[in-house]
Amino acid sequence: MKFTAKVRIGGETAEITYDNGKLSGSPEAVRRVEFLALSLEGTPVGPVPSVTFTNHLACPLSTRVIIEMAYNGQVKFSGKVPRVPRTPKGAVN
Repeated sequence: MKFTAKVRIGGETAEITYDNGKLSGSPEAVRRVEFLALSLEGTPVGPVPSVTFTNHLACPLSTRVIIEMAYNGQVKFSGKVPRVPRTPKGAVN
């Protein structure tokens, strides 16, 4: 799966591209996402039933969630952006 996120850093637009578990693009933007992902190791990221606890950047949906967290939701996505699945009946998100 491949998608791109456009974010703002210091008034400038930067891009982060996710391609099958690998991030590329603006070095500063990528570092921020990688650092946040590392700091979240061992904690749940993403919605049920797609939640990850480790190796978050291997999962496209967890990566999307982390990018949104890193940039306070101020992100424009393009490409094959993973969708948040519906919460199963009886589950709490």
